Amino acid sequence: MREVLEKSGGNPLLLTEILFFLERRPQFFTSRDFDQPLTPAGLQQLHQQKFDLEKLIDDRFQSLAEEVQRVLGWCSEQGQSFLMEITLASAKCVDPSITEGRLQGAISLAESPYSMIQTLGEPGRFNRREFRQAVFHKVARDYLRFQPEELACVQQAIRDTLIGWLMPDSEGDGTLLDSLPEAEQLDALIMARRSLSPDSTEPEEVRRAWSFAMVRLAFMYRDQFLWDQAWEVAETWGEAAQNGSFSEWLAPSVQVSMCEIIHSRNQHSLAAAILSPLATALERHAEKSENEGILADLSITLGLLGNVERADGNRDLAKTALVRSVNVCVRRIKQFNKTKDSLDQFSIALCDLAILYREEGNHPKATSVFKYCLKIDRTIIEGLLSIVVA
Repeated sequence: MREVLEKSGGNPLLLTEILFFLERRPQFFTSRDFDQPLTPAGLQQLHQQKFDLEKLIDDRFQSLAEEVQRVLGWCSEQGQSFLMEITLASAKCVDPSITEGRLQGAISLAESPYSMIQTLGEPGRFNRREFRQAVFHKVARDYLRFQPEELACVQQAIRDTLIGWLMPDSEGDGTLLDSLPEAEQLDALIMARRSLSPDSTEPEEVRRAWSFAMVRLAFMYRDQFLWDQAWEVAETWGEAAQNGSFSEWLAPSVQVSMCEIIHSRNQHSLAAAILSPLATALERHAEKSENEGILADLSITLGLLGNVERADGNRDLAKTALVRSVNVCVRRIKQFNKTKDSLDQFSIALCDLAILYREEGNHPKATSVFKYCLKIDRTIIEGLLSIVVA
């Protein structure tokens, strides 16, 4: 109809919503038949209406069955995309009597014929869905805001589910999150960033789960070369992790990798604030333990700390850290014999120190250390060749 097209102004989404609006008002049509023209009164109403997209969608949302509205409200707290496993947990928190069948029935209606949401993800897997438009999500979320008791229950269910997914199992071999497809993992991690907190007032399990989530999210972004997102997440983690806040929960290698991301954003002071207490803690462990792994972690941590301090213009601190890294490598080789890994680390530590000497203008010392690096590299290559020949 020309009048409807004119009212939509060429906006296809607005046109669709105007048609839905008319479909909900059979009294506007001759004989209440949608195949018939609009009545004069219907045309007058059409001309008088000032169609706003959000108001139209809110009108459509209010016309849904109450249970469909409630379920969409519960889904909306997760974000524009949502996971049905978390929606089910939310539903059970709000109403323990609700069944998975009832929930799926409401979701099916929201998907068709109401076209508010759609299924995403792997064929045959129906866990991941999303609101078709951001405005659909906003209307559903606004609805939930008017149900404060349900909102609090949904938020708690989201937190409890995410913590359960993020915490390592009893044997420390993995997490429930690992069993999800990558897209669902990403949704869950983004939810965790929004729903959990590292605040000191939070219980320990919440802070631990938040830290695990930030690490996983930063690594996921890094591996996808989404550096802006990786930097943002790593810096958020770093602000909370200063002064060793998460050292007891995260492996040193994980903390070093996060600091490498932070360092690559030129946030050298922040990286140093995490690495320095980590190195101190590892040195205390190394004094009490005959563990090669601790020495390996310590040399790598000191090496990155030295490079971070060098990039930040703190040459004395950089030299101290790099010399300590070299000394730890020597101790490791003497205590546990030569291996390719220990020699590799030794070579890297010497090379970093040589670069610092060169930048200071101490070329004789830099040359001497570089030559020793080459000698170690030849030893590594000869060892590899001997394995190949054998």
